[in-house]
Amino acid sequence: MAVAILILGLLMYWGYISSIKDARSPVAGQAVTDVVNITGCEPDPQMVKLPAAAGTRITFKNSDRRQHAIYFGIDNKYVIPANSKKLVNLGFFKTPGSMSYDCDQMKDVGRIYYKTQ
Repeated sequence: MAVAILILGLLMYWGYISSIKDARSPVAGQAVTDVVNITGCEPDPQMVKLPAAAGTRITFKNSDRRQHAIYFGIDNKYVIPANSKKLVNLGFFKTPGSMSYDCDQMKDVGRIYYKTQ
């Protein structure tokens, strides 16, 4: 039992280290854009690369007949009305890394990578 717990702990640690490395390195297929279509809570593109700076903004486009809510963690919620676009200030991304976001009740539907220019 102790060996199983040790192995599980090591695997979790390795996953944590890998996620840190992933957040700092570019991923093939990242789009360099400032518009994400969230119709159906299926973002297009799913991964976006933006500069890490105060004042960084992105537009979420919603072509659905109902509104969607985008969440960056607990404190950053943005409601995008039906058939509209919303410009969102991502000024909370001040250092290089990445953050996934949720759409309505769906977790981790997309990821934004932010890095220095």
